[in-house]
Amino acid sequence: MLRYKKIQQLMERKLSTKWLILILCAFTGMIYISLIFGTHNINPNNTDWVIKGGGDYFQHYIGWRFFRISPWTKHFLFMQNLNYPEGSSVIVTDSNPLFCLIFKLFRPFLPQNFQFNGIWILLNYGLIGFFSGCIGWKLSRDRLFTCTLSIFTILNPVILQRTAIHDTLTAHWLILYAILAALNWKSRHNWLHWSIITVFVMLIHSYFLPMVSFILLLQLLWMVQNRDNWIRILLIITSFFIPLTLIYFIAGFNYILPQSSSYGELSMNLNAFFNPDGSSVFLPNRETFPLQYEGFNYLGFGLIVLIVFSLFHLKPEQIKKVLIFIFPVVLYLLFALSNTITFDQKVLATFPLSTKMEQLLSTFRSSGRFAWPFYYLFLFGSGFLIYRKVTVSKRRLNFAKIIIILCLGLQIADLSEFNISFYNRFHQEKSSEVQEFSVDIPMEAFPSVKHLAVTDGDSRMIDRLALFAVENDLSFNRSANARKIYPIYERVNDSVHDQLVNRALQRDTIYIIINDEDKRLAVENYPNDFYRTEYFIYIIKQ
Repeated sequence: MLRYKKIQQLMERKLSTKWLILILCAFTGMIYISLIFGTHNINPNNTDWVIKGGGDYFQHYIGWRFFRISPWTKHFLFMQNLNYPEGSSVIVTDSNPLFCLIFKLFRPFLPQNFQFNGIWILLNYGLIGFFSGCIGWKLSRDRLFTCTLSIFTILNPVILQRTAIHDTLTAHWLILYAILAALNWKSRHNWLHWSIITVFVMLIHSYFLPMVSFILLLQLLWMVQNRDNWIRILLIITSFFIPLTLIYFIAGFNYILPQSSSYGELSMNLNAFFNPDGSSVFLPNRETFPLQYEGFNYLGFGLIVLIVFSLFHLKPEQIKKVLIFIFPVVLYLLFALSNTITFDQKVLATFPLSTKMEQLLSTFRSSGRFAWPFYYLFLFGSGFLIYRKVTVSKRRLNFAKIIIILCLGLQIADLSEFNISFYNRFHQEKSSEVQEFSVDIPMEAFPSVKHLAVTDGDSRMIDRLALFAVENDLSFNRSANARKIYPIYERVNDSVHDQLVNRALQRDTIYIIINDEDKRLAVENYPNDFYRTEYFIYIIKQ
């Protein structure tokens, strides 16, 4: 009985230590991004940076703003007031459907100028720290190893790059959660974790779907190799595909039009893992093709050294165990590289694709992103090899800890200028990506107006007019969507130019004319209905 109590106390102490370490890892992630990104940008009342900060932020923000004021419908992730009358969706504006749904529920209590992008980035870094800590603890049960691997994960330069241009894609904890689920493949609740992962992926960003599917495939192959129960394997597969199918139809992914054949435009270069692209103190930049910025996958000098060091501890029997993974890993890597294989600015090989196959693969045209899981697989694989090799003696364990800490030091030093450059970027005064000018339209004089439509013209001016529309509770006829949707509202957009030519303007709409050709048409066809401002002509049909 006394021995049992001692074991119980020891287990409780270890459990307590584990959760303290995981909380520390989570807070490390949040503290890191708060320092680099700035608490002023996390403040939800500060919308200045999402409007002026560049990247895809304005598209994400304006999608949320129009979705917030739109009525609830059976197509609950869609809205007709953006890209009116055809409509749009927070799926195609990449506005983070999960957070859009959550915060729309509380819209009566939110200030008019409200952004959740900063909160989202902070939360992601906390979860990245937490899940990487879970993986580190699973592999080692060692506090120092766990914290070191977690810091390596938090310092992944790809996540910081995404913080600057595409906040929704900073949710790398989804990849880490999938890796953790795969490591816990023996758990009887493993199927439940894959269901949860699938739901989150579909409600955050579908680009994570091939990544977690790849990790699931590796788990299933491992289970087959270890002769696990086929019922369990089928249960896990089913638990992945049932929520995937349900959310696909319930959320309305089936209403989104496929993209044109553009697979390979935003691919990964073979040099990506060791090409810093301006992010390294130690390694030189290498050339790539112009659109391969989506294939940025630099590992960092410290991680590269750690990988090389770990390879010396790789045993033949360990190689035999992972041979089953070679084919899916190569196939998945080819998906990221696309059918045009490049190294630096040389095309090494091109594989022709049928039209149907190219259209199918173009669903994920930014294929360079799909190499993101390799950072974590390399990191945790190397850490595991080193830790398991040296645990036979305390002296070797201490030596391994010194090695991994030195590698972390190299990683921090290598990425130091990269971090400083992003710190400066996030803390400097923003030069607006949206053209700043006063929209001199006295809306109180036109109470019956419900819509705003704008002609072709300067995209920065169009963005400013989109803000004006949403601030005045008007629909807007344009949207910088990643994709288009099927006409679920049974209406299609008519260009303002065609309406001017056909004299078909509507009385409940303000028409903003910003290009010279359409200004001429406006003056000719509606001589009594147009008004001039410094930047544009607007028409309200009397």
